[in-house]
Order: sequence, then structure tokens, then C-alpha cells
Amino acid sequence: KEIREIIVYELEKNKFKTLQASSGAEAYDIVKKNKIHLVVSDIKMADGDGIKLLQKLRLLDPQSPAFVFVTGYSDLSQKKAQEMGAHWLFEKPYDRDEFVTKISKIVSELDA
Repeated sequence: KEIREIIVYELEKNKFKTLQASSGAEAYDIVKKNKIHLVVSDIKMADGDGIKLLQKLRLLDPQSPAFVFVTGYSDLSQKKAQEMGAHWLFEKPYDRDEFVTKISKIVSELDA
């Protein structure tokens, strides 16, 4: 919860509109009901994992939304995450400025 709140704070401070989910199931429902450009998800969640969320979202729409993982410990590499359809993987602890810069770049590429 604390990491999610920090991420939301950083994104909103940089003028991104955000929606929050406390679980993979809630995130999936939000994406189904809203036009979402980017999902930021931890790999490990209380009700499953971010990899399953990514897989379900790719079945819903193979191209959208863009997907970024944030993880503390995982065997998932940057390359493997991208092969699965994620745009990026941040390892905790991550640099907040680098995070916002990369998110801004991903969103700019989506808008292009």
C-alpha cells in the first residue's frame, strides 16, 4: 500500500491522472471499465501476481495498456518482462526521478 501511494503521489505531482487498485482483480476491472494508458503493477500482490495481471490484460487487448512492473525480488529480468509484453521493469528501491522520466517517455511514445 505504501509503495502504491508513493507511486501515485509522484505521478500526480507530475500531472498524470491516476486510478488505484489494491489487487490484481480490482486493477483488471478498472482497465475493463476505463480507458487506461498505463498500468504500474508490482509482481507480487495479495491476490495473485502482476504477471498474471499482464497476461489477462494482453488477452483483453494485446496492445493496450502499456505495462510497467515494479518489484522487490523476482527472477524476472528486464528482457523477460519485455518479451512478456511489459514496457519496463523497475527494481525496488528505484530512483523516483528515473521512474517519472521513464513513465513520461512511455506515455509520450503512446501518444505519438
